[in-house]
Parts: sequence; structure tokens; C-alpha cells
Amino acid sequence: MKALPVSPTVGGVRVLGTGLNRWDDSAGTWVPAEAGFEGTPDGQYVARHTAHQLILAPNLNTDGAVAAHGWRGLKPGAGGQLVSIGKPDRLNVLTRYNTVQEQYGSSWDSAGWTTLLYPPQSATTPAPQVTCRFTRLTAPAYGRQINGPGVGIYRFTDCQFAGGELSLDTLATGTSGLNLTLKNCLLEGVTCSFTDHNDPVSLTVRNCTFWHGHAWFSPGEANTFLVRDTFFDATVIAQNAVAVDHDYNGYLTGQSRLTPAAPNDRLLSASPAYATGPLGNRYLPTTCALRDAGSQADAALAGLYPHTTYAANQTLEQNTRVDVGFHYVGCTANQPTHTDNDTLPDWLEDYNGNGALDSGETLFTSADTDPNDGLNDLQTHELRFNVLVNDWRQDAYGPDPGYSNEQNTQWQPKVVADGDTVVVAFWDTNQGIYELKSGTDRGTNRMVGWAVSRDGGVTFSDQGQPPVPAVIPPDTLPWGDAGDPVLAIDRVSNTIYLAGTSERRSGANRGVPLWKSTDNGATFVRCETVRPDIEESDYPWIAVDDWPGGAGYYHDVYLLIRTLGPGTENQKMYLMVAQDGNVSASNWSKQELAGLGATMQTVAVGPDHVAYVAWLQRSGQYPNHNWALQMRAVGNRGTDINRLGTSPKIICQLTPNDTTTLALLRSNSGNSDDYFEAFRHPALAVNPAKAGHLYVAFTDKGSITDRADVFFTYSTDGGQNWLGTPQRLNSLDGNPVANDQWAPVLAVKPDGQQMLAAWFDRRNDSANSLIDVYGRWGAIASNGTVTWGSQIFRITSESFPPVYPGTLPANRDPGHYDPVWPPGDVNLRWWYHTADTWWPMEFPPPDDVRTAPAYANWMGEHNGAFGSSTHAFVVWPDGPSSLVPPRILSGPESIGCSNGQVSWPSS
Repeated sequence: MKALPVSPTVGGVRVLGTGLNRWDDSAGTWVPAEAGFEGTPDGQYVARHTAHQLILAPNLNTDGAVAAHGWRGLKPGAGGQLVSIGKPDRLNVLTRYNTVQEQYGSSWDSAGWTTLLYPPQSATTPAPQVTCRFTRLTAPAYGRQINGPGVGIYRFTDCQFAGGELSLDTLATGTSGLNLTLKNCLLEGVTCSFTDHNDPVSLTVRNCTFWHGHAWFSPGEANTFLVRDTFFDATVIAQNAVAVDHDYNGYLTGQSRLTPAAPNDRLLSASPAYATGPLGNRYLPTTCALRDAGSQADAALAGLYPHTTYAANQTLEQNTRVDVGFHYVGCTANQPTHTDNDTLPDWLEDYNGNGALDSGETLFTSADTDPNDGLNDLQTHELRFNVLVNDWRQDAYGPDPGYSNEQNTQWQPKVVADGDTVVVAFWDTNQGIYELKSGTDRGTNRMVGWAVSRDGGVTFSDQGQPPVPAVIPPDTLPWGDAGDPVLAIDRVSNTIYLAGTSERRSGANRGVPLWKSTDNGATFVRCETVRPDIEESDYPWIAVDDWPGGAGYYHDVYLLIRTLGPGTENQKMYLMVAQDGNVSASNWSKQELAGLGATMQTVAVGPDHVAYVAWLQRSGQYPNHNWALQMRAVGNRGTDINRLGTSPKIICQLTPNDTTTLALLRSNSGNSDDYFEAFRHPALAVNPAKAGHLYVAFTDKGSITDRADVFFTYSTDGGQNWLGTPQRLNSLDGNPVANDQWAPVLAVKPDGQQMLAAWFDRRNDSANSLIDVYGRWGAIASNGTVTWGSQIFRITSESFPPVYPGTLPANRDPGHYDPVWPPGDVNLRWWYHTADTWWPMEFPPPDDVRTAPAYANWMGEHNGAFGSSTHAFVVWPDGPSSLVPPRILSGPESIGCSNGQVSWPSS
């Protein structure tokens, strides 16, 4: 687990779990929780998988919640973890299903006592862990939040327990012991049983309030039970003969208490007149013997610096002697206090509550703890975690038992956002077949997938593949798709468009598969295939003119495509336009923009209703190829391709190279033939507020040992003129930087004043192997001048390896690579046959299928970025993480698409 498991955006709540099991009543056994936590029958709670962990959150705009079923609830296995981090003003809830939905007589009903968490009962290595903060654990009167005996590490901080029983103890001698910490917790009407059988047990109770209920303390001779600064309000207390280390606790006169009496205990003649405040109803009255009566002379030492027990004036504890009992986080105007006005509450910045700056924290007294890292404190917290976009189970297990050995990949993502809705499309090989199912006898190929977030990118739901169209004669199967997904959004009509490359049909890849969504990405409908008359179409790009014009808005859709040949359309680039959002087959115009040697094209539409098209252009003869970035400006709703003249404009010349791509090695010490391809495509963006202001980032060669750098250029006159010498983005001084940087993306803020550039970067690895994503802010002046920030900052939360087939021997072993992207001359007969299926149905298969090396050096062509009014979004393919079971990293295995979102800098 990460050191600070809070949501990547402020205001989120998070429940994470790994290695959890649930009890199956019907089977009478434990089963993996990942397989069973898909929600209740009424759909109230849903499970999402992201960052290689199980995230369970409500399907409503309420707190994060997990509701267990089966009479034994959830059980963490060896090394299993359950982490629940809520907020002071929105607690997570861990409860049982029978407390949140009607179920009498249904399969959810359980007779007798039931449990929420059920610790393992035998020695388990590594020990399981349960960590909860700002979480409410509830149970019926005959239920149990936690049921022992068991082993493991259990930590509860700023939590609230209500009803039921909290029962933890160890079994007979020989188990691995138990560690329980209750820090600043409120327990209302709870029956607690803390016992052991002479095994290692540690119990720490500090600054808690037990309201009524029961508490049984039964330590063993060799165990440590510590109870400090805790208030027992009419709680029935019992203990065995072994001493409990206790002092500075509060009790009611005449009620039971821990014995023998401690010298610094506080006795109240009656239960205090609790006050109601912004976060609850257990604040202490203004005058109370529990105030400044604790064992810590400085509340910061107790981790309660930003907390309070005052309801009205919310006076913080800070450096005063700590009060006895439960504390709430201090508030201002009924919201958790944030002293420096950076929207981050003090409790989040000072996470351990000691009033000082510690590792992994930011200053609550300053909005920018480190002014030299390029990120303010809000941005630092937002980038503390990257979110996995696709369903990680496709990578680790597969959707079918027969497919479970395959290493499905997701890459080449694109992203659009509108408010709290974020939609990401990606190349998904989950249902793809070797060589993109070329031919009509191998089923319908599905290589495009998408995912949706409704909480601003905190969590994503993998939506699978968009639908296929009806069968188009003479084919007997519907046309699918061959990947290359691209997205565009019409922000006025709230329509999202998704396009891809056509799979091979009727002897060619024909036209462009197109989908559109009118429900914010929840579903996509398949439109008619765009221009199926174009043969060997490949590498689409899409944009929308949603700027005001004429009597309203145009809503024109622009599609850019190139052809691969052979045939009458050999090696050409076409721009197709469907006016007014009418994407029926008959409404697409077609203009030829470039011919032989044009590739890696992209299109963006400016507020002047001009479609700006940029591409990589080859000239000369092999091996002496020359390369340039070229462009056209297309006006008059797609009909005027000569707005800048009859010939394309040159943006800049690139370093001569014998191929379209740059060969980047697996590492500096790798073999020369063990490389992947970095594409020199133009990343094109327009300024939404400045007509004719264009921006292009691209990859070009670096020094001998530094094979790739990222450059930037711009135009303020619609492409007529460009910056004389492109700027090297990945270097602060303009000189080459050690190791490789490539695959840039650009996001421009809608007000046209700021920009984010991001790229793949290997600067953190001296071996030039492990990859990160780095970024840099750009400020756009009123005259169009772009000034890049003096810091380059890391966007990824952990590095990942280059993952591609390559030439390693392990790539030829069955199950060590995705069959869509294999090295050459591998016999796929163990996996593949010509029947209309996408998983093995027989073994051995009836024929040999030899792979071609076409994708042996592929790691994706480009990434995606998008700028909303509040955030810049970046998406990229991310390699395996330490959070998943160990896997071979020799091929494109378990690659998922990750998402990072960060607020724009303050102006």
C-alpha cells in the first residue's frame, strides 16, 4: 500500500483491499472477495478495480462503503490488506448488507451472529493488515464488527464504532500473534473483548471514548495492554488478574474502572453534557474535568494537533496538554480547517497530526511547501496516486478460464472530460487475435475499449468494447475494429465521438469505424462506417468544431485518415467532414491533403473554425530519408484546403533517419536488436481563446547515448510562421538530458493562458530502462508567447519497465506475451486455431500458426491529454506494478492504461 492512501483528488473517499476473502454461505468456504464484490442485487454498491487494488465505493453521492455478506464477512489472507480512508466530514462506512437493504428470506439473510471482519486463525506470513481512518464500523446488536480469535495487525484512527461486538484474541500457543491499536476512536454501545492465550499480543488504546457498552481486558503474562487518555462513560469494565498498563483515563464516579486505581485518573460525577458540533454530537462541554488532563503535555505528541473537543469555538489542541477522550478534526465554517487556503485541509497535509512537516507531507501553513518542484501542495497530493483506467483483472486473470494465461494489453489511450465525467479510450487486446484477425474466417475483431469516471478521474469503470454494426455484404460477419482509438467531444451538444482503425474485411481495411455517445460515455452506439470506399485505411484522428459560428454552432465532425495501399488509394491522407453532427454515411465529404510519405497525422479545430492538420512527412530515398513536420489549414468547413497555399507548410525539419521511428533500447546495456519504436508524431493543440495560435510538441533524436528528446514549437498566425528553433522541453538549459524522453502530449486550459506538456521520461534510471511520465507547465502571454516553467515535475507515482515483445528468449514461451503482439516465427498452435473463437477450445489445435514480427517492437504510438477548466488530464500505458502478483516482464504483459489528473497552477 502507498504511504498515504488518500484519494488523488481532494474530496474523494477511498476503500482499498488486496488479498481479501469472503465467506460463501452456500459453499461453506472462503472465496476471493475480488470475485464476489460486484455489488448488491439492488445495485446500491458497486466494485471498481483500479491501481491493481480493489476499490469499493457507493453508487450514490455518499460516503465510501463496503457491506459484507456471509455470516463470517471479510477475511484478509496472507499479506492481505484492507485500507479505508474517509474524511472527517464524510466517514467511510464498513457494515453488513442486512443493515442497508431489505433481505428477509433472501440469500442475503444470515441467522445468528454475523461478522464484518474475520481475522485469520492461524499463523500467516506476511501478517494481514487492516488500516482504517475516518471510518464508521457498524453492526447489529447480535453482530460483530471484528470477530476473533485471529492474528494480524489492526489499526483504527479517528474511527467510530456503533453497536455489535469488537472481539479480538489469539488462539492457543503457536499462532503469530495480534496487534490492535485504537487511536482517537469513539465506541458507542459496543461490547469489546480483548483477550489472549499467552501468545504475542499488543493492545494500545489512546484518546478513545467508550460510551456505555462493555469492555473486557484479559492480557496474558507476557503481553502488553496499554490504555491511556481514554474516557469510559458508564461502560461496564471487567479484567483478569494480569495488570493492564493504564493511567490518565476518565470514569464516572461509582462506575466500574480499570484497577488498581491510577494516580492521574479523572472521575466525573455524571456523564458530561455532550455538545453537538459540525462533525458530531460527542464534543465535550466547555467546562469539563477531562480537558487538559491527558498524559501528553503536548497534544502534537498524541497526533491531535489539528483536532478539538470544543463544539462552538473549535479551539484546536495544537501544543496544549491533550484532552482525555475522543476528538474531532477542527473546523472553520463547518468544514475541516485549511490554514493556508490551498483547499487541502490541515489534517490531510499534517497527516500524522504532530504539527510538523514530515516525509510524505506538505505544510499546512504554506500553499507551496517546495517551490522548486514545479507543483503546489494541491498538485502534489493529486499526483500522489495514478489511477488504473481499465479493469486490471483482464490482465491478471482474463475473462474466461481458458484465456487466463494470456497477457492482455491496453495502450495508446485518449481522454476527454466534461465536468466530473472523464472518458478514456484505449487499444484493448482482450478480444483480439494474432495479426488483427486478418481474414473473414477468424471472427469479428475487437481492439477498441473504453472506461468512464464519474468522480473526476478518481475511479474508473471499464466498459468493455463498443458495439459492432450490422453485417455488411458480402461479408458474413460484422465489421469490428483494429485499434487506434481516438476521442473528441462536442462540449455544446454533450456528444462524444470515438473512432478507430477498421479491421480487414473484403480483402482490405475499409473506411473508419465510428461510435458516438450522448450519455456522457456510459454507452456508445455504432454509427455507419465512414467512407468504406477508402481501402487500407489506417491511423485515424478526430476533432469537433463546437465553437460558435453562423446562427449558432456548427457541430462539424472532422476525421483524418491515411491509406497504406496497394490500390487506387495508395499512400494518401484524407480529411473527411460531416457537417452539423450528421454522421450518416452519405454526409461525409472527402479531401486529399497529402500523398506518398505522409504519416502520423493529427487534426485540431480552432475557434476560427479552421481545421489544422499536422503530420510527419518523408522525402528522399532509403536509407537517406529526410523528415519534416508539415501542416495544412483547412477552412470553409472542410472545403478550402489551400488556406495557407497550394503546398503544405513546413513546421520544422527533423533529424534524418532511415525509418519513421527512433529505436530505443530496453536499456543502455541491452542488445542492439532488443529495442522498441518511439514515434516522431506531432502532438498538435490549438488555443481555445486565441484564434490561429497553434502548438506542436514532437520527438527527435538526442545525443549518441540519449536517443530521444522532446521539442516544442508554436505559431501565432495560423501556421504561416513557426518558432525559428524549436525548444527542448525536457531540459531546463536547452541541452540534451541523460536518457530518453519521447511521446509528448499537450493540454491547453480553455481560457488559453496555460498549457501542460507531458512525456515519457527515463531520467530516474541510470540504466536508461525504467520509464516515468514527466511534465512541465507553460504560461501563454496575451501576445501568444509561450514561456515554460523553471521546473520539470514527475507525474507518475512509480516507475515501470519497457514492456514489449522484443527479442528475449522468454518471449517465445507460451503465455509470456499477448498473441496480438508476438515476436516473429512463434508457433501459436498451443493457443490459436481458425475456429470462430477467441480462447482455446481444443488442444492440440488442428493446425500450425506462425507469427509475423510486425509488432515485435511495439510499445504504442502515442498517449493522450485533455485540458478542462479545472484540471489537466494525461493518460498513458503503464507496465506491471509491485501491487500485483509477480509476473514476467519480458513481453507486453499486464499493461494497463493509467490516468493522472492535476489542477492548473494558480494564476
